[in-house]
Amino acid sequence: MLGRVSAVAILLLVTNTAFPQCSLTPVASTQFRSTIFDLSVDGNRLWAATSYGLTLYDITADPPLILDSIALAGPTRVVRASGVIAYAASGSNIQFVRWTGRELQLAGSIDAGATVNDLVLTTNYLYAATSNGIVQYDLLNPNAPAKTSATFATSGTNVTSLALSGNTLYATDGDASVEVFSVAIPNLVQRLGSFTSILTRPTAVSASDGRVYVTDGQQTDLFLGTDANASRAGSATFAFGSSSFAPMSATAIFTAGNDRRLRAFDVSTAGSPVEIFRNELAPTSGTVNRINSVVMAAGRLYAGAGDIGLLTYDVHQFVSPFPLRGYSTTPTASVSATSGRVYFGRAAGIVEYTQTSTGALTEARSWDKSRADIVHDVDNDFLLTSSGAAATLWALSPAAPTLVGTSTFPAPVQQAVLVGTTALAVLTDRTLWRADLSQATATPQQISINLAPQFMARSGSNVVMADLRSDGTTTVAMMNASNSAIANSASVAGVATAGVALSGTTAVVWTFRGLTLIDFPSGATTLLPQSSGVAATHLAMNGTKLAEMTDSALVMWDTATQRVTATYTLPATPASLVISPNGLFADLATFDGVASIQLAASSRMPSLIPAPNANFYAKKLVATANRLILFDGRNADIFSTSLGYRGGIHVSSTIDVAANDSGIFTLTNTLGVGAYTRDGAPLGSAIIAEGSDAQPLSLAATGGAAWASIVRGCPLNCEKKTIVFDTRNATPSQTATMTGAVRDVVVSGTRAYVLTELPDEIRVLDVSDPAHPRQLTARTSEGTRLPMSIGYANGIVYVLGDKLYEYDDNLAKLGEPLGSYVDDPSIGVTYADQRVRIDGGCLAVSGRQFSPQLFSTALAPQPSFPTPSAARAIAAQPGRLYVLTDHSLEVWASAPLPAAARRRPSS
Repeated sequence: MLGRVSAVAILLLVTNTAFPQCSLTPVASTQFRSTIFDLSVDGNRLWAATSYGLTLYDITADPPLILDSIALAGPTRVVRASGVIAYAASGSNIQFVRWTGRELQLAGSIDAGATVNDLVLTTNYLYAATSNGIVQYDLLNPNAPAKTSATFATSGTNVTSLALSGNTLYATDGDASVEVFSVAIPNLVQRLGSFTSILTRPTAVSASDGRVYVTDGQQTDLFLGTDANASRAGSATFAFGSSSFAPMSATAIFTAGNDRRLRAFDVSTAGSPVEIFRNELAPTSGTVNRINSVVMAAGRLYAGAGDIGLLTYDVHQFVSPFPLRGYSTTPTASVSATSGRVYFGRAAGIVEYTQTSTGALTEARSWDKSRADIVHDVDNDFLLTSSGAAATLWALSPAAPTLVGTSTFPAPVQQAVLVGTTALAVLTDRTLWRADLSQATATPQQISINLAPQFMARSGSNVVMADLRSDGTTTVAMMNASNSAIANSASVAGVATAGVALSGTTAVVWTFRGLTLIDFPSGATTLLPQSSGVAATHLAMNGTKLAEMTDSALVMWDTATQRVTATYTLPATPASLVISPNGLFADLATFDGVASIQLAASSRMPSLIPAPNANFYAKKLVATANRLILFDGRNADIFSTSLGYRGGIHVSSTIDVAANDSGIFTLTNTLGVGAYTRDGAPLGSAIIAEGSDAQPLSLAATGGAAWASIVRGCPLNCEKKTIVFDTRNATPSQTATMTGAVRDVVVSGTRAYVLTELPDEIRVLDVSDPAHPRQLTARTSEGTRLPMSIGYANGIVYVLGDKLYEYDDNLAKLGEPLGSYVDDPSIGVTYADQRVRIDGGCLAVSGRQFSPQLFSTALAPQPSFPTPSAARAIAAQPGRLYVLTDHSLEVWASAPLPAAARRRPSS
């Protein structure tokens, strides 16, 4: 990769071969972005299929160390490796790459005859899933696989995925069936039959440990058994889809699908998988923000996540019993716990779960299903619930819980606690009430206090309330439950929107300042350091254990050390939280069901091993006689013509860059034009003074001048214009104005050939005085869409848009040598990617095919060359054509690149 990018930069030196009138050949390829589509691990080596080609990693290091990268034509979607050879699929081609111990070398390729969707590799054979069926290759000569005569009868021709378990090969082929073959005798493949998924069109299959996972990317069907006799586990599909599975044991798997979510499941109970890990990856500036592949090796999980990069997780201590368990059942909204039992409130009733010594939850009994219940508190084997304004006390000892007493309050119950058989309730009207629920029908009594509470919590016989006041503070008061008298109170800055939690005589609230501990009866407060980051939604406390629930995570604190002890990404959006009386578990009501976390687990959750994302998302390429500039929309990296990194311009307000042989120029979103040396050192700047409604558009440069295009007067009277700045001195100075915004410009001698917008014109300018360009001639642009690029050579002006138009120096039309542009999303480029550039006898065109096309200047087709990714821009300098792809910079030249100059170390 280039410049500050930390991956390896690879120069591919190629032997020159001259062609008539056009002698360009590929001489270098260097990667600046790696989009990972697939992974394959073999021993200590990890192979990554990327949009550039293949990258090989040494996984004895954490994070893995890049050994080498090699460019392959087209995006490489699949890789399978054995020993020092990897087989990589791109389109219909399968390419063989060998690791020599020092570098990757392309050993050969074969055409599978149809798009290759997946590969399976055995010791002596390679199986390819293609859009036209399954193909088998004999690897007797691994550098020249030979297609065999083996046939695979599938119900559909487009085979999307393969999985091998022992000698059994499974295939998905565009319908609900999974085809099953025996490859025990490779030269006598036998079809064993098929089994049918409930999914209409599964796209991927994985098999291990007697389990077959079939997925359509949204849901997954699990089958038990082998061969065609596999039977579906359970009666429902599982609400997780995956394009990749990585078994970590016979009963636990990691999965990843078409999103940024990495998950793990305990499948020991095959019909009811339990989610045991979830991690949401942060997106990048790239276009592929999803996990495409996961593999396991030596206590590490590797995730190939598109432009997010290669992620490495330490999972060597992630073993059963797992710390976190999420159950997808019926949504719950409230929770309370007692020894060995957890109670949840549902939209239809109450459910009790038993909890094992490792935290596993098993549904035991449910009742009161005619109404929505909120579970509030458990004390002495009595459960307090409410539904609207009605509070109910349940005796839990009988086999079927029995109603003890009820009370109807004047307003709905917001929060309540239970002391013995007495309910203390905060209502939605912010009043406090009590009711003795040992009576079958209890009459509620209001408790008069000088507070308007919204939240309350209990610990033993101690009760605290939180009053969120209109002045932006929160008053927390401790109350004696026996006589309802306020013992003491404290004021905390901020509004405690996450409620209040209590353990003993210590309360806690969360405000904008963070977590504040309040010690009663003194009322002294302590702010936990670094606790103000993410907003809490609920709090629970037991001893020195403090659980802080957010929208997606549970953060555990030790209040004695005032530090975070663990953070858990939750398997579903949480609604409520409780810590078990023994302090061993945190139990959560979630929008998907229920979850439990073992707070003192011997097992450890997977931990991400930090690694930089070295991707650079170049969008524009500028080439001068002595510099190359790559621009990502904000940052510009500068290189010599031998691809040595020379510096950068990293100003966040930059929206465009341009350069000439003397310097580099920037345009900012504040209408500033900056001047820099060829290596990015600032020289001076100027401001465009064109009114408050002016907006910057783009920047171009000619010898001695920078042209800044703007728009103003929109939306009613839009005007586009270009401001000319003389850049021959350190500080740019505005010297002239031209109508229209510049879309593209090339310079030949003292003339500039320009495309403008509003008005949409082709212009020829005299730039012998760069500060004052003078128009020589102009004509209206042709075509139904605006042209994208302009070129000039030997008295002919070339304009590329709907067609390639030719004009003479006076812009008289000469011809239309190329046909109309055809929009075709399958080729990977768009109309906007069109560019035309000319070097000597070579005319290059991009945007009409995946890779640039080469012609002579007479428009005779010349041999062109495949690029590893879609070409987005081209730039020409004498003897060289630079091609910017999504993932690399390609150099086509008439001679090899010079060696990068050695630079003296700074003293």
